[in-house]
Amino acid sequence: MKKVLFLASSLIINSAVYSQLYTPNSTTSTTTNGATGNIGIGTNNPDAKLTVQDNGVSGSNQFLLRTNHARNPERYFMKASVFGTGTEDIAFSLRHDGQMFVGGNVRLGMNDNTASDAALRIFKNENTLVEIANSLGRLQIFKSSCANCGAIGAAAGDTVLRNLGQSPNIIFYIPNNSNDGLSYTGFGNDAHGVWAKFFNNKTAKFDGKVYAKEVEVKANVWADYVFKKDYKLNSLEEVEKHIEEKGHLPNIPSAEEIITKGINVAEMDAKLLEKIEELTLYSIDQNKKLQLQSEKIEKLEKQLEQLLSTKK
Repeated sequence: MKKVLFLASSLIINSAVYSQLYTPNSTTSTTTNGATGNIGIGTNNPDAKLTVQDNGVSGSNQFLLRTNHARNPERYFMKASVFGTGTEDIAFSLRHDGQMFVGGNVRLGMNDNTASDAALRIFKNENTLVEIANSLGRLQIFKSSCANCGAIGAAAGDTVLRNLGQSPNIIFYIPNNSNDGLSYTGFGNDAHGVWAKFFNNKTAKFDGKVYAKEVEVKANVWADYVFKKDYKLNSLEEVEKHIEEKGHLPNIPSAEEIITKGINVAEMDAKLLEKIEELTLYSIDQNKKLQLQSEKIEKLEKQLEQLLSTKK
């Protein structure tokens, strides 16, 4: 009787320490470490609560959960692939080179009950922060949850984009050098329809008011040519006739042209300066004439005084 009990207990212990999982085409061994309680599949020395180990040959999988799929039998729920392509018709896959493939939306963060169709959603109650980084620094995108967090001037709910590290610069780049004016980087305000667009032909367009403390405009021409000796200055009579016929100053676009085509700020500044410099020349000429008239009047007054004194 003791021999029978000893044999039975040996069989129970052996079955607990070493057992087999049978599949239609192969047999996979499982091992339970009696001292730690760790379970191993494909290994006799499991070093975790569950250790799955394969032989690592080409095409093998370290971990695989599969679902039936009539159209594609390679549709995986989870796959830790050693040499697989990672592009199978899958719900979730991990590749040997660290790439992860997800067949649906990804949500990171606890206690997020907000409905969202975002392909990637990261949730955090306070100051949600996402970074793209390398050895030179990191680009941050975060949602502020307090006023003036980190002395950056952001209010609660603001989204902040900043670059930290070796360089603080951020470039919005259009990878199109065809100079056709069809590609642009834009910023918009959906509530009012205001937008700013920077095109690939060195053109910027703004649909709205621009407020600036200082603006610097480069010009290809300036109006100092008015002061050259060969400059033809119209007479005031000619200017008057042009105004009567055209309704605007010479060399200045009409109201209709401005409304239809707009203006080039640098060119218009030069034209306005041209008129100011012409006015200066007119004033100088008028001043010379006034001086001559004043001298003549003074001379006549002296002659008159002499004549009156002689008659006395």
